Amino acid sequence: EPLMADMFFSEEVKVFVFLPHVARPAELVSLLDQWALLLKPHIRIFFAEPFLCDLVMADFGLKPCDAPAVVADAWTDQRVANGIRAHRKYRMHDLPEFDPKQRAIDRTMLRGFINMLGHQSGVSPAALRQL
Repeated sequence: EPLMADMFFSEEVKVFVFLPHVARPAELVSLLDQWALLLKPHIRIFFAEPFLCDLVMADFGLKPCDAPAVVADAWTDQRVANGIRAHRKYRMHDLPEFDPKQRAIDRTMLRGFINMLGHQSGVSPAALRQL
């Protein structure tokens, strides 16, 4: 499997965790690294610096001051112009239990968000049970 991929056209669901480098607890980094192995090749997880990736955040209707934030970009089966498939955007901010005042990533909510994406993208139930 190639290591290079086109950010826009690659097939996997791309999950962006907008959290400044200095605010990333080692246990969260380790947890997401474990999840990334379990979810491969369906989902790819990226850490992103909010103020350096403000254009990506804006694509999801967010600003750097909205960090920490977790979003995902996925292909759909719907076709748009020239036969290209449409993208679907997901935001953890849209979950009913999300609290915008919380300044840390809620790991239970994050697990549920990743689990939902995994179910939709074909990750095996056995892998999802390990999250």
